[in-house]
Amino acid sequence: MHILQITRSLATTGGIANVASSLARELQRKGAAVENLCWSRAADSEGEAASGSRLPPSFLPRITGAIASTHLRLLLEVPLFTLWSTVAALGARRRGAVLLSHGDTLAADIVVGHSCHWATIGVKHSSGERRWMLYPLHWFILLREALLFRRRRKPFLAAISESVAREYRRYHRFPEERIFLVPNGVDRSRFRPAEEKRAVRRERGLPEDPFLILFAGNEFKRKGLRFAIEGLALCRSAHLPHLLVAGADKPSPYRELARARGVEERVHFLGPVREIEEVQRAADLFLLLSDYEPFGLVAMEALSSGIPVLSTPVGGVKDYLKHELNGLFVERNGEAVARALDRVLEDESLRNRLAANARDSTEAYGWSPIADKYLELCERVLEERRN
Repeated sequence: MHILQITRSLATTGGIANVASSLARELQRKGAAVENLCWSRAADSEGEAASGSRLPPSFLPRITGAIASTHLRLLLEVPLFTLWSTVAALGARRRGAVLLSHGDTLAADIVVGHSCHWATIGVKHSSGERRWMLYPLHWFILLREALLFRRRRKPFLAAISESVAREYRRYHRFPEERIFLVPNGVDRSRFRPAEEKRAVRRERGLPEDPFLILFAGNEFKRKGLRFAIEGLALCRSAHLPHLLVAGADKPSPYRELARARGVEERVHFLGPVREIEEVQRAADLFLLLSDYEPFGLVAMEALSSGIPVLSTPVGGVKDYLKHELNGLFVERNGEAVARALDRVLEDESLRNRLAANARDSTEAYGWSPIADKYLELCERVLEERRN
């Protein structure tokens, strides 16, 4: 079986790029011939470039790479990749390839539904945000979705969560028989519990003794960092937990908030962290306080690392986080976060139960069973072609 995977980037960090890279490797292990159509790629954790990658003509990335502004660069890069990948993918389909797209092209047999952009815009509207209307790339992506999903013959949709499946049914009238639930996988060998947390903390230069809470994500506002800091400040436990913040967003407003709330010395901004699995192993608890989360892969990685999760009950997180089994659901405000932290810190039996169940709850999300689901979908594509 020849599979052409279409994704703008391949990497072992980040969201979609990491998922695409992991999926390609697992499909190859299972005997599929996988070619990756991408704009850029990075060396993987073993020092090998993503195999079977096909890149656009070199002058295109050079043009966009010369643009310093990320917003302006993407404004050119995304349409260029969409156009180039569509032409290349149609040629590959004529040669018998199954087209597996992560949403970056107009030609696809299977689309991985990481999120529905119409739903994302809806979240922005409900929160009162209107600035997105001034950025043309949003309009391009909305148009691309309409062209791909509102045609009579729709591709198969591999929705990463039940909430994403509902979004595609609502906004694109996707027929039920063409929607399949295929969650993101997690590398359980990479994200695994630490044998000795203090040693990991010592190696990473982290506080060795306190109870460590981890917040990780590049969008501090959407992920709810404000509520994490406020919850830390309102927490009454004598254990005095510390908060680790990993991510590339601007930290200065949140440093000021921590200073104003009197917890500046207990909030540690780590910046972007490439080997996030090491920080996961060092933590005792993971916080995810998003207002919108199609899946929440970082929370799944925390569970795989043996770390319980405190999360708002949003999106795909509800598919795998079970209240009082491997984590707790909390409301998106500082008071609710503080109450949950106090409960975990003061109830040792609860804390131990959540930690004991965290790792086991990710067994069905290993990449091997997830890749099997994609292979089954690819077989359906080939069967449709034969008929």
